[in-house]
Order: sequence, then structure tokens, then C-alpha cells
Amino acid sequence: MKLAHLGRGALTALLLPLLPAPSPALAQPVALPCGGVIAARTINGDIEVPQGRVCTLRNLQVNGEVRVERGASLTVQNTRIAGDLRAGSGFARLTVRSSVVTGRLAAQGGGAVDIRDARVEGDLRLERNAGTLRLSRLTILGNLECLNNARAPSGTSLGVDGEQTGQCRTL
Repeated sequence: MKLAHLGRGALTALLLPLLPAPSPALAQPVALPCGGVIAARTINGDIEVPQGRVCTLRNLQVNGEVRVERGASLTVQNTRIAGDLRAGSGFARLTVRSSVVTGRLAAQGGGAVDIRDARVEGDLRLERNAGTLRLSRLTILGNLECLNNARAPSGTSLGVDGEQTGQCRTL
């Protein structure tokens, strides 16, 4: 039997069983909203602090990213975030203590930031923040970038493997 003599439908019918079945469309996972305390467990997915909420992450393993929205505050204690930590435009407060962020930590266009006894395996970027910015006993494997903040960040005992730029150049 020659394939040239088969019609388009017959050829499709012959080849279709040889192709892998298409996987169902993956729905975008919904981030776990946090308003209160999430403690002592593993979260396989993202966490979002919704507008105006206050959240504490304590003794967690987060296998995803953490996002802080406008007017929201986040405290991270004794937690490992296997992804990025992003506090976006208008966030109120970000506090990170005795924790590890394996991705990038970015706080942009918001309020106060206090990061102590922590490790950031990507870049740490503080940009256009209006509140007090404190960094102490911090290890950063990437770059430390501080740009256009209302107040210059203060810092002690910083270990930065990458470059220190902007307002953080002299820390």
C-alpha cells in the first residue's frame, strides 16, 4: 500500500495512534492568599499577601514565590522561600528575619524594609521606597541594588558576592 494514494483523512487515522496524547491545558495555579499567620508547614505553590492585609510566614518551606500587594505588610521568620520574594508598588512593610530566599528579593515603590540574619541567593533590589531601609547580617549571592529610595539604606555585616550599586554602593 502506497501512502501517496491515501487520502488526508486516512493518513491522519493511521498516524494519530502513534502521536502522544495531548496533555490537558494546565490552569494557572491560584496563589494562596495570606492574611494572618501561616506556620510550620510546606507550601507547594505561590503565596500572595492581598491588598491591605498583614501576613506572617513562620517556620515554612515555600516552594514558589511570595508577592506582597499594595498596602500589605509581610513578616518572614525562619522560612525558606524557593523562589522570588517581591513586594510591589505601594506595599506597606517588609520584614525578613533568619530566612533564605533562593531567588530574587525585590522591594519597589513601597514603604519600610527590614532584612536581618538572612540569605538571598539571587539579587536584592530596593527601589523607590519611602520608608526606612535596614539591612544587617545579610549574605547576598547576587547583586545589591538600591536606587531612588527616599532615604539611603543603612547596613551592617553585609556579604555581597555581586556588585553593590546606587545608594548601597558604600554599605
